[in-house]
Amino acid sequence: MAQLSSRYASALFDLAIGSGKPDEYLEQAVFLRDTLRGSDYKHLITHPQIPTAKKLELINEAFSGRIHADLCGFLHMAVSKNRESFILPGLDAFIRMMDEWGGKVTANIVCAEELGEKQSADLKALLEKKIGKKVEIAAKVDKSVLGGFHIMMDGHFIDATIRK
Repeated sequence: MAQLSSRYASALFDLAIGSGKPDEYLEQAVFLRDTLRGSDYKHLITHPQIPTAKKLELINEAFSGRIHADLCGFLHMAVSKNRESFILPGLDAFIRMMDEWGGKVTANIVCAEELGEKQSADLKALLEKKIGKKVEIAAKVDKSVLGGFHIMMDGHFIDATIRK
């Protein structure tokens, strides 16, 4: 599954770079991924009893004119070949490739309490200075953490939590 998702992502990456509008592709891919992940679209597109023609019609109604024709073509191809389950992993892989190409890293932070704006900004600045890349903060609260936080970023794990 990972190989096919990677091939789809690589093809989208090549199209995005070749178009001269990689930021536009990235923005639309994030929109598409978030829309599919957070709605009934995913269930409709992947449902085995819904005919392919109906799925393609749904895609056209929902996304035509809202996303680039190449991204729409990716959806059409995946649905036509009964590979709907590869859409979200392919989009995730494409977004990671674009972030890496753009020098951006996501720092997944799990903390005991919600980070304030200043804390988030300070942590972002510190991490950017440390690794020399743009950092995007994705913070999540976990009540099992009594204090502190842990960060997973660019293959590194920093644990500064108190659990007991």
